[in-house]
Amino acid sequence: IKFILVALFVIFFIGVRDDLVPLRAYIKLIGQILVAIMIVVLMDLRIRTFGGLFGIQELSQPVSYVVTVFTIIIITNSFNLIDGLDGLAGTIASISLFTFGVWFFLTSNEIYSILCFAMLGAILAFLIFNWDPSEVFMGDTGALLIGMMLSIMAIYFINVNNTLSASNPYKFTGSISTAICIIIIPLIDTLRIILLRLYKRKSPFMPDKSHIHHAIMRLGFSHARSTITLGLFHMLFILLAILCKDLQDSILLTAIGILTLGFSFVLDRLIISRLDGNAADEQE
Repeated sequence: IKFILVALFVIFFIGVRDDLVPLRAYIKLIGQILVAIMIVVLMDLRIRTFGGLFGIQELSQPVSYVVTVFTIIIITNSFNLIDGLDGLAGTIASISLFTFGVWFFLTSNEIYSILCFAMLGAILAFLIFNWDPSEVFMGDTGALLIGMMLSIMAIYFINVNNTLSASNPYKFTGSISTAICIIIIPLIDTLRIILLRLYKRKSPFMPDKSHIHHAIMRLGFSHARSTITLGLFHMLFILLAILCKDLQDSILLTAIGILTLGFSFVLDRLIISRLDGNAADEQE
């Protein structure tokens, strides 16, 4: 646990420094990589197996290190990217932390459950002042800290779930796909903006208004309604993981992919229809 706290302190101060005096992107990335390496080496917390996903079982130690560091960086930055609306990152993080906290409690991992609920309580108190119209903002300090915490919890969830017996009522057959469902919205948003920016021949690291919450707001939704909509969508995927707890990773990941592509397609069509309607009204 002390190594988790050290990692969170380091990422916290990286965020504070960036909020006070903006850091170059590569410097922040280097800092995050160092923290991820600290977690992998000192805690020996790493993804050890794919559980048959893509035909891969046990990972060699070097591959395990690389995959885990990459996973931590992606999850940490995905929560930083989703922090674009009042209350959004806090709401999504609260849902994820509550889910992990309950599961860890049910599987007798009380310390990790306490860590989840402790941060959940802090975020709920913060949301009182961060809800639309917000009085305070999360910044990189909060977003990176939450992202790092959830990356640790997701990897620990995968490892613990893999060790549970098949008869355990809280065992999920697909460890990786279930972890993805619990933190789905930031991951969808990150993948979506990277693909859109590459399609437009822009750098994936250049900021723009292509985030999923920006797309929902183009439909006329307020900050609060957009946040609630994405929160409900997030809970829908967690419910899907619970209902499909006996499905293999390959099947559940396929379902996740189809649902997210369908959601993105419907969202884009609704935006186009709204823009066409506005253009027609202006012509009239």
